[in-house]
Amino acid sequence: PWRLGPLQPFAGAGLGFAHNRMGGISQSATVSGLPVSESDPGGSNTGFAWQATAGLAWQFMPNLTAELAYRYVDLGKLRTSSGNSQVTIGTASVTVPTGGVEGNLRGQEALLALRWSF
Repeated sequence: PWRLGPLQPFAGAGLGFAHNRMGGISQSATVSGLPVSESDPGGSNTGFAWQATAGLAWQFMPNLTAELAYRYVDLGKLRTSSGNSQVTIGTASVTVPTGGVEGNLRGQEALLALRWSF
């Protein structure tokens, strides 16, 4: 293994599938003294997922290693279903058709870990 003095660099990658599910969305506020609320349908999506990681490991005891790492993960799309949104202002209510919305579910992580080998 390649080393930087006492430090061992590492890198990794992963592939897989993710099933993302989101419940219905509701929000409310008061605007000019009137209660305003909206609710939208939830949805789900299954698709490709991947991750990449890189970091440094320091074995400071024979069986104990400290790791500092960065990981990027992409879990695919997050979608809501098409359907009806319910909008209420005061006592008036209206139903509005919606085509749904879509976004990406991604994350970045900084990790500090201790690993015990046996």
